[in-house]
Amino acid sequence: MILENLEQEVLDGILEERLVAQEARRLRTQISDEMVQQELQKIAQEIYGTWENFQAQTGDGVSKENLQNHIRNLLLYRAVKAAKAEPGSNPDISFNVWLIRAKQNVGVAIYMAKYLSIFGAQSGFAIRKMKNIRN
Repeated sequence: MILENLEQEVLDGILEERLVAQEARRLRTQISDEMVQQELQKIAQEIYGTWENFQAQTGDGVSKENLQNHIRNLLLYRAVKAAKAEPGSNPDISFNVWLIRAKQNVGVAIYMAKYLSIFGAQSGFAIRKMKNIRN
């Protein structure tokens, strides 16, 4: 049970990262290397005081490349969250509503892909019917 929950959490995390990255591309949002470096320096200063202290504390356990990728994803989340915020609304709520809907759309697409693989191309009629229902 614990392993299944962990597996689901990992898959959800991967799905969220991909959905956010896809939406960022659609919105033409880009995170520059300079933005990543600035955020990395800011985090290092806030937590460890200096970049050197940060490096000494993390040692060989965290590669700079992995850390930069993680920070780039964090900045993408922030940018998409800001873009999804309705004027005067809570950005967290707007983002979460968008994310839930995006996951639901992915769920339908996965279900339909499985359906097609089981029943074959003749199922195109059913897909068209479902698209009409969803719209």
